[in-house]
Amino acid sequence: MNKYFISRESTKFNHAGSKAVNDTDTIMENNGYERINIYPARSGNPILRKIRNRSSLMNLSKIKADSIVIVEHPLYINPKYIYMLKNIKAKKNIRLFFIIHDFETERNLFPNDTNVREVEKIVLEICDGLIVHNAVMAECFSKKYNVDSKKLYLLNLFDYLCDLPKVDGLCKEGVTVAGNLNTAKSGYIYKAIKACTDVHFELYGVNFEADESQKNYTYYGSVNADELPARLSGKYGLVWDGPEIDSCIGVTGEYMRINNPHKASLYVASRLPLIVWSESAIARFVTENKIGLTVSSLSELGEKINSVSEAEYEEFTKNLDVIADKARSGGFFKAVLDQIEASI
Repeated sequence: MNKYFISRESTKFNHAGSKAVNDTDTIMENNGYERINIYPARSGNPILRKIRNRSSLMNLSKIKADSIVIVEHPLYINPKYIYMLKNIKAKKNIRLFFIIHDFETERNLFPNDTNVREVEKIVLEICDGLIVHNAVMAECFSKKYNVDSKKLYLLNLFDYLCDLPKVDGLCKEGVTVAGNLNTAKSGYIYKAIKACTDVHFELYGVNFEADESQKNYTYYGSVNADELPARLSGKYGLVWDGPEIDSCIGVTGEYMRINNPHKASLYVASRLPLIVWSESAIARFVTENKIGLTVSSLSELGEKINSVSEAEYEEFTKNLDVIADKARSGGFFKAVLDQIEASI
């Protein structure tokens, strides 16, 4: 049986925005899937855009009959690709599976983008299966979008490929936050630094706006996403989003109720126990696997951390080692690929 995956040509950055897609691409290639590239039309030149679009669509035409095809979603490209996939499925009897990195209709980050919603409507129509983050997201697709539960495959955690050991001499205290530190994206960080004076924050990422009057943080700058697990310091990794510290609100904050932030995978790969919002979907994973703490507000950080005994923290790290080894080697996605292939 021929096996393909469709992904967008990408570039690696110092943030983890492309890391999840790059890693799933690598895992599929390592498991015998042939890559089919779709090229984004970056140029403003209409002739060049037309050439790139035609090249992308021609690549799709190479898919052979009765194949398994896995699509990274969303691709953020010309929506014509989804119509061509629909036609290929009808003519060549291919089995289409979409790995959902984000579902924009639900996240609502681009409320005026009708193309995104049209593409996702067709995704739901033509899919033979959706690879979703967790059981909460699966329930959302089943109840809200009427997707047959038999078509839903649970990832449980995004993998974070890395074979680098931890750097010696790292600080092993404090709460680590890694990612885009822009005030518009991560306003909670700046409020937490001021409110949680009994907690030291270890900060990694782009767009941090330093406040020299605050002494309870250390900013390490931006680090390549592939190297981060080896270089993250701290005692816990914080998974939070939105502008406030009392709850995860706003578009990205509310989305945490159903998604698995890739930041959680980074901390797992870094072998840092997690601190997560108690109402987030990832909270269930953290609690069931005993790999960290849940909080309803960041104002609880100091109290929660101080309440953990040495034995409890040791249990967190012991449980985390098993999960980290699996995430670092691609084991979560590999298990889903095995399920899909066994079902055909």
